[in-house]
Amino acid sequence: MRKSWTRFLPPISPDYSGACSCLYELDPLIIIHDAAGCTGNYTGYDEPRWYDRPAPVFCSNLRELDAVLGRDDRLIRGIEDCLDAIRPKVILICGSPVPAVIGTDFEGIATEVESLTKIPTIGLATNGAHLYNQGYARCLEALVRRFLRTGPKTEPDGNRGATVSLFGLSAIDGMDRSYVDWIRRGLNQAGVESICSVTIGCGLSELERLRRTDWIWVFSEAGEGAAELVRRYDPSVRVLRGLPLTDASRDRMIRRLLADGGADESQAPEKARETGAAETGRKALIVAEPYLAASIADLLNEAADGWTVDTVVLQEDLGFSSHGRVDHVESEEALRARFAASDAAFIIADPLLKRFSSPDAEFIAWPQFSLSSHLYGADERSVRDQAGQFLEELRRMFSSGRIPGLSD
Repeated sequence: MRKSWTRFLPPISPDYSGACSCLYELDPLIIIHDAAGCTGNYTGYDEPRWYDRPAPVFCSNLRELDAVLGRDDRLIRGIEDCLDAIRPKVILICGSPVPAVIGTDFEGIATEVESLTKIPTIGLATNGAHLYNQGYARCLEALVRRFLRTGPKTEPDGNRGATVSLFGLSAIDGMDRSYVDWIRRGLNQAGVESICSVTIGCGLSELERLRRTDWIWVFSEAGEGAAELVRRYDPSVRVLRGLPLTDASRDRMIRRLLADGGADESQAPEKARETGAAETGRKALIVAEPYLAASIADLLNEAADGWTVDTVVLQEDLGFSSHGRVDHVESEEALRARFAASDAAFIIADPLLKRFSSPDAEFIAWPQFSLSSHLYGADERSVRDQAGQFLEELRRMFSSGRIPGLSD
């Protein structure tokens, strides 16, 4: 659970937003059990696709008397009423702070709704006190667990090529359809079959083929738990980890997969840190999701050797260590203290964090939708587009001599 972020910064996207975002493109019916504010918060600030491609997201219109008396039957009747006009492929029922306080049984409600409607239904006891990456991870795990249990098992075929499923694709983290299409094009060109891109550009029919996969490619820490579920079901499935941002990094990761040497490989922030040379003066502090921070560090080291990189993560610590030593901060005060203690000459972070940066440090903006929402256009650019802009800024810094030891 997080401490307050609200003195100078807006709140980071909460867990119910991550859960809703996970199922957004699966032809869903999404119900947020709240009085109205949480639903508006999700659609207005936490869902980058809302204005271009709205999905059926409903508020349960929770009233005080409903909270006092429980009245789960009213929620269930409301969902049934929605189905008079909407025929979704999947239903999500998730919570907000008040249902968390009264102990609403979301799994039980989901079971009853599915029994009545015959539509796959997921119930998640989100509470708004955790962050979006945890909500996304829990929803993805529930989805994968369901289709591992029900999907048809295909026996290995020695004549077919490698198959891969893409996990941890989060629109809140800038992985939109154009990014997923770019990844799948690279796989297709290499002769690798993409089973499903969970859950962007993918439908339930693709998820039903999940048990055919040879590889899981994890793009964010929020996909780690679901990958572990698949591995527990089938230990022969291998895991490739990393968030490529350039053609070269994408193709390099695909070559790892084809070489059969990418099992449990990861792009890790500590690798960038260990290659740094203090004499160069090229020290950077990156504030981003762990996989994104690792990829930004790779961009720095591809541009010039000798970077020392420290990573600060605002997202919730999900308990996975695949990306090594990163500093998770749980409050705005801790973040300010981390900035004050840093001697980094370069800060790479959301523009809202510039106020905490030393005036002596070069600040390079990398807008993150989970923090600054629509303010800086993070909803208009994929994470790959942002990487392109970042590289342009690096080139300008090279040519102006703002990066020590480098010239044009």
